[in-house]
Amino acid sequence: MNLEWGIALALVAFLMVETILVNRSRRGIPRRIVVTGTRGKSSLVKLLVAGIRTAERDTWGKVTGDVPLLLAPDGSLLPIRRRGAARLHEQRNILRTCHRRGARCLVLESMTISPETMKAEMRLVQPTLVVVTNVRDDHRETLGRDPAEQRGAYLRALPAGVPWVTMDAALGDHVRQAPEVPEPVSGDTLSGGAENLRVVDELLALAETTLAELGWNTPAAREAMRVAAGDLDRPSSILRFHGEPVRLLDLFSANDPESLSRLWRDHRRNLQDQGAWPVLLATRADRPLRTRQFCDWLANRRDVGTVHVAGSHDEAACRLLRSRGIEVARLPSGALVPAPGEKEAPGILVGMGNARGLGLRLRAASAGAVA
Repeated sequence: MNLEWGIALALVAFLMVETILVNRSRRGIPRRIVVTGTRGKSSLVKLLVAGIRTAERDTWGKVTGDVPLLLAPDGSLLPIRRRGAARLHEQRNILRTCHRRGARCLVLESMTISPETMKAEMRLVQPTLVVVTNVRDDHRETLGRDPAEQRGAYLRALPAGVPWVTMDAALGDHVRQAPEVPEPVSGDTLSGGAENLRVVDELLALAETTLAELGWNTPAAREAMRVAAGDLDRPSSILRFHGEPVRLLDLFSANDPESLSRLWRDHRRNLQDQGAWPVLLATRADRPLRTRQFCDWLANRRDVGTVHVAGSHDEAACRLLRSRGIEVARLPSGALVPAPGEKEAPGILVGMGNARGLGLRLRAASAGAVA
């Protein structure tokens, strides 16, 4: 019995110390900005960090995205090492790390999806400002298929009394129909023309709106963000596909049809290519609804050529695509390899579906490692 009481008391003491340390870290970082939503979070964090640093040098950022990274004030990217799946205590550790290193502003990408963990993350970070990029039809396994319920899950997680920013017209409409949710501090949305904006321009507009709320939307900040946006507008690399050089358009992180459609459109415009593009579809067995969404998207387009399927849900994807009359091919091992020294490629291959797994390996391959 004494041993059990001792363990219980030690646990209580540990939790009390942890709470004190987290509270101290939070208070020591005056500006805490959480970026949440479906798509574009990592890109927006990078833009905001670039802009804010023109006013507050000691600004840190954290992106989850496909690879978790800390963005240090000196411009370096520090990998965040995980053991197993991402856990909420990672945000607690980031708060403490950035406080120890003198952060005055921290821009955090939200790493939660389910409604309860989204609320828990907000309680942990206690942001001074929240930015919602958009809420699109993804994570159906967790948030359901109803777009209104998906939007509601994100909006209900917003902490009471904390200002929030969005330029998503659909979210604005949802708020007006749900009086229990406070309106965003930005009255502007991207309705009436958003569908014609490039994705990177949408993000820049949201970043400028966010900096205006912070009082830091200066010419220097806008220029810094435009420079940073140049790194976001180049997701392509040269690889060899079945021995021939191809330009791989990396759209693996666009995990919902709406985001994919916009990026597909942007590349069409940039490359002025009217032909049918072959596709590399990376699948995951733990994302079966996403597989169906992408197969439906591919089946409804006339500018798609052969679909090369890979990943752990490839058999189901092949069946779905063939049933819709799409030409399908399995991706054999070693079909995609680096093309060192290649500067031009006559062909295009569009990678989509899921970044984890094949997508990340292909990114490594473009840097010189065999996929």
